[in-house]
Amino acid sequence: MNLAALRAELEADRAWREEEIRVFQNRGSVIEDAEELNRYRRALVLLLYAHYEDFVSLHLRYMQQQLIGQGFPVGKPRTQSLPHP
Repeated sequence: MNLAALRAELEADRAWREEEIRVFQNRGSVIEDAEELNRYRRALVLLLYAHYEDFVSLHLRYMQQQLIGQGFPVGKPRTQSLPHP
């Protein structure tokens, strides 16, 4: 995937995420029962976390593509354990 396509995907992804969050905020604003509102807010926290996790993952792919495009060597992360003291 080229950088322009990845950037377009990032922007489209962000737009639908913001719209979905706005819809849920609007729906939550009409809940009057405190207990039901707390349940709704807990569910929103999970939704926000999922959106954050996916957006960060997509953004990291974008950054990786930019680094590769600029000639930086990008490979798999190294997994080395630290020596015990």
